[in-house]
Amino acid sequence: MELDPGCEAAARARIASIRFAAHDPRGALTAASRALELDPSLVDTWVLRGQVRALLGDTAGAGDDFAHALALDYKHGLALLNLGHVMSARGDTKAAIDLYTRAIGRLPADPTPWRRRGRERIKLGDLTGAEADIKRSKDLGPYDPGVWVDLARLAGAKKNLREEIRCIETALAFDQESGEAEAYRKELRARLAADRK
Repeated sequence: MELDPGCEAAARARIASIRFAAHDPRGALTAASRALELDPSLVDTWVLRGQVRALLGDTAGAGDDFAHALALDYKHGLALLNLGHVMSARGDTKAAIDLYTRAIGRLPADPTPWRRRGRERIKLGDLTGAEADIKRSKDLGPYDPGVWVDLARLAGAKKNLREEIRCIETALAFDQESGEAEAYRKELRARLAADRK
């Protein structure tokens, strides 16, 4: 007995979600791809497959999947947010800011688009806008180590070393395993060592 293609697509999409949550990106990619072959209208599955592709280092494929999701639902918050990440990785700061702004409209209580827009604004030298965004992110997610890393970036852009160190230490206090916070701390240490020479 064959499964109805719609039922099989939904089952494959569910398997993809489970495998992604279980840190099995290759299994998630296979299941999501099969689900989309069966039913290309599954917006959330396009987003999930894009997240998996980004995790596996395929930013071009991830961008295509997020764009496809947005073609189906131009207001999809996670698609906007994740395509913003892709644009940021490509160095397209203005496009990333636009996408994060649109994501904020759909996900106003999520700290991530706020802090990521703030990070992009730092790149453009808009420290006032960056500070407003990152502080809003802190209000929404005060225990998120990523918020504190971005506060450290902001302090660094303002040449406030004491605050930069305090923020990165706070990030590490909230999550000893934070790869982003540890990488920033190493970068900061290298910068300080170079300044002493």
